[in-house]
Amino acid sequence: TVEGYLDYLQLYQSGIKNVVAISGTSFTNNHALILKRFCKKIIIAYDGDNAGIAAAIRAGYIILNNDIDVKIMNIPDKMDPDDWVKKEGPNAFLSEQSKAQSLLEFHKKNTKYDLSNPTEMSNFIQKIISELINIKNPINRELQARSLAKICKISEKSIFQQLNELIRKKENKNTFKKDFKIEKNNEPDSQNRKMKLIEEEIIQLCFAPNIELRKIIYEKMDLKWLSTNSLKNIYESVNIHLNSEKEPNPSIIMNELENKIDREKLSTLIFNLQKTNPSIEMTIECLNRLKKNWINERLQKIREKLKENINDNENNKLIIEIAELQNQLTRTIAVD
Repeated sequence: TVEGYLDYLQLYQSGIKNVVAISGTSFTNNHALILKRFCKKIIIAYDGDNAGIAAAIRAGYIILNNDIDVKIMNIPDKMDPDDWVKKEGPNAFLSEQSKAQSLLEFHKKNTKYDLSNPTEMSNFIQKIISELINIKNPINRELQARSLAKICKISEKSIFQQLNELIRKKENKNTFKKDFKIEKNNEPDSQNRKMKLIEEEIIQLCFAPNIELRKIIYEKMDLKWLSTNSLKNIYESVNIHLNSEKEPNPSIIMNELENKIDREKLSTLIFNLQKTNPSIEMTIECLNRLKKNWINERLQKIREKLKENINDNENNKLIIEIAELQNQLTRTIAVD
């Protein structure tokens, strides 16, 4: 498994086809459960920088907790599978794949703890044990505990003593949670997810065959309505192509993007592009919702600032802006 679509595409084009991409998102239990239907062993090949190594270790424990054999590849420092295979070819990748390490060995090799210090070694072992208690299969949990003892040269008795203590604490905590269930209001998170999907949908609509639809986006869309720099960068690159008779070519836009994160984001959006013919009405609806969301967020920020501000001149400017924004809320985007 790799992190991004560019890694996936490069490996696949190089003949390494038994590969999946997590698409830049965090690896979850749902990912593990889906992969478990198709394989019994997963090799992680994330980027070779600190962030990639940390993400690989986190994903490794999730995979291990779902009773799947997992190993992690050592990717050259600061490189990713995409760049590595381009530079050295698929054989270098396959050679390193055969030498992939177990999760615990990889974690020990890449830990930030100073393992020559007894206290830090103890903290490192404690951290791993706190992960092992989440393994549901007791046989697998015991085997991993024995492996930890061997790797760190600690008696199995000490490992199992600490492991069993943490399991008891976890069971007691779970019982307490059942007795005192706390309900959380997830409404704001749900709204944020909806708006994120609409922002991504607008980017996808930029690649629609219908030139009239693309012209509406060109004329009505405001860059500031997008919440992330990545989507803003993508939109800026595709914007100048919206008036062309033929829909924008994703490969051309990809080459214009300098940031790898932006390229991977665009790859994800294009990969998930719906094959249906979107309507102008749907496009107008997306634009209006983006506009309304941005205005409401801006109004909230201004009102919060008014509560804290004691400068009359500044307050007057903010009050005028509130009136202008409220006026904009009443004017919906429509086809001329």
